[in-house]
Amino acid sequence: MSEQEAIRKFYLTHVPGARSLPEGGEMVTWMQAECPFCQGESKGVLNVDLDQESVLFGLFFCSSLCSPPGFALELSRRLGISLAEVPGFDPEREEEFRPPPLPHTHKDNEMHRFVRMLSDPMREPFRKAGLGDGVLDLFSVGYNGRMFTFPYKQHDGHCYALRCVAFASRFEEPLWQGHEPYFKAPHNLWNSPDVARADGGAIFVTVGERNALALAQLGYPVVAIPTNLDDESVTPERFQFVRRVLVATDNSAEGLDAARRIALRLGYKVRMLRWPLDTRRDFSVADLLKADPQSFHARIREMIFLSEPLSPLSIARREMAAYEEVLQRQRGRALLGLKTCFPKLNVALDGLRGINILGAQPKTGKSTFFMQVATSLSLDEGVPVIYYDFENGRHKIYTRTLCRLARLGEKQLTVEAPPEQQQEAFARSMERIGRMMRLFKVVSDRKINPDVMRKQIEFLRLDTGKDRMLLVVDSLHKLPFGRLSERRSGIDEWLRNFEQIRDELDVTFLVVSELSRGMAGGYDEQPDLASFKESGDIEYTADNALIMTTRGSVYDKEGGDAGRTVHLWLVASREMSPGRVGEYQVEFPYWSFVEL
Repeated sequence: MSEQEAIRKFYLTHVPGARSLPEGGEMVTWMQAECPFCQGESKGVLNVDLDQESVLFGLFFCSSLCSPPGFALELSRRLGISLAEVPGFDPEREEEFRPPPLPHTHKDNEMHRFVRMLSDPMREPFRKAGLGDGVLDLFSVGYNGRMFTFPYKQHDGHCYALRCVAFASRFEEPLWQGHEPYFKAPHNLWNSPDVARADGGAIFVTVGERNALALAQLGYPVVAIPTNLDDESVTPERFQFVRRVLVATDNSAEGLDAARRIALRLGYKVRMLRWPLDTRRDFSVADLLKADPQSFHARIREMIFLSEPLSPLSIARREMAAYEEVLQRQRGRALLGLKTCFPKLNVALDGLRGINILGAQPKTGKSTFFMQVATSLSLDEGVPVIYYDFENGRHKIYTRTLCRLARLGEKQLTVEAPPEQQQEAFARSMERIGRMMRLFKVVSDRKINPDVMRKQIEFLRLDTGKDRMLLVVDSLHKLPFGRLSERRSGIDEWLRNFEQIRDELDVTFLVVSELSRGMAGGYDEQPDLASFKESGDIEYTADNALIMTTRGSVYDKEGGDAGRTVHLWLVASREMSPGRVGEYQVEFPYWSFVEL
């Protein structure tokens, strides 16, 4: 039996007349019963939150606010039930918080006198702010003739100091009465007995007593620090047995700083309630209650639902939203990946996606092949591309692209007075390359590192407003790393960085790799994953591993015009079937390939 199910049964067993809501349903979210703590004939309703998705699971409170709220352990104390019957309670636990000694005299008499002085007219400002008489009486709010008083009770239930505040003034302008040592930490935590009542459950931490009263009126356990600078009273030892701490400060830089300090001090049990972006500065929980008392409870519950824990793991709500966004972007696509200019390649890979590594023997045309794929994606599909080039140089990339677009050889580009037709083709192609350069960026920095890559990706994504992006690395074996003796480990480290960038930033990689020579010193042996040079990680890192071979290789026994036609093979893939992708005819001098 789960602990939540055990707690539900605990309440149904020990609270007389308890009934679960909805009745007879499998997913019980609430329990109600006549309040066993109310005095007199008119009794309130004891409500228990049994929603398994709720941060406040197991919280009980009385609708008439006859007594403070609490959780299962607090209920057992009040009803005289053995603590051993409380699910999850460890009888051998050791408490780290040691309350300091208290003086023999307290201020209870003054507190009660001030409560009697809180006449009906003096309650009117609270009523206009949405605070009822029940919550004022429960927390012994009083009036000393000039200011409203808020008693600071300690763990023994007695009051040793009172904070006096004019209703319309700022909380940062207080006047204290009582024992001076209790004006500061660790004693200046308003309603501190609620920490013990929240044992095994959750509690709110807020700034200022009025904010705390607004939350307490909803039946929530809550403590308050006097100002944004008094968070020293909130310590891990004091909140040791509280499972969740909900921090609600005002909408200001000072309030956010206080919330962060509390979160860093208490750790992963903290959930911070955040205000919507359109909320005005210094807006508080008390302001929210005053502005709209009718929807106040719903707004607070929404803020609790949207609150995020200070967690080292991903937040479920954010994770789901990110996944839904990915699905939405993929909707309506003919291919899962990027659409290249080669239809057979698109079919073989279902579009470019993940990390695609291409290996071939030297001078086969792998760089030219990637140049054509990358530039056509920017030109025809509007895909941003970062081309990390350590082989050819940026001018050669642009020149070969110009030759392919204009259908002119490099020598024809240097003719002083070319024919009119060639001039027009040149001008059109230059215009297209100019537009392409807004999306196509060449980087030849031989000191590149993964952190710089991330910054470049984020900049281009922001600059272009496009999410899908291609990164070309030409080539893997010329990336910067340590000494030549560390080449293999350096390449493997780069591949692991590519994996992390792929997963974090959702980009596609095209990576050029070299092949190892065969036993006879050539490249004509049967290529497979072991053919890639100096890396044992390629077979684990690559989503698609491709090898380019020339006519006359072991894949083609017919012979022919070696070097003029190449074969492209998918030798390994995470999701697609390996096999032959297609044949590609080299168009010289235009630096392009045609899929046959």
